Amino acid sequence: MNRKINSYQVVESAALRFLQVDVKDLIADGWQPVGGLVVSNAESSAIYCQAMVQYE
Repeated sequence: MNRKINSYQVVESAALRFLQVDVKDLIADGWQPVGGLVVSNAESSAIYCQAMVQYE
């Protein structure tokens, strides 16, 4: 089944626990995570990112 993506966003946070809260809130609002968690090391601190989509 091919569903059309209606909206796309990347959620990011400097703390994993805050990213988890944001992702859970978005899931409750109908968003779905796409792909895996991305961790970027920017100037000696980590940034955690998760792509999220909403389908039609």
